[in-house]
Amino acid sequence: PLHQRDLPATVLRNGPDDNLSFLPEGVAVSAQKCDYTPAELVTLLFTDLGVLTPAAVSDELIKLYS
Repeated sequence: PLHQRDLPATVLRNGPDDNLSFLPEGVAVSAQKCDYTPAELVTLLFTDLGVLTPAAVSDELIKLYS
C-alpha cells in the first residue's frame, strides 16, 4: 500500500475472531494488525541479505526475479 488509507478495513480493525477476552469489561482496544510507515521515513531496511537502502531493495528484487 502507498498510504494508510489504502489498507483494507479488516486490517485496521479488530475482527470478531480476535481473542480479547483477557481484557476487563468496558475496555476498548484499537490494535491494528499491521503497521504502515510512510516511505519518507524509511532510510534503511534490515533483511537476511544485509542492511539495504530503499533503492537497493529494488536492485535486489530485480536480481531475484530476473
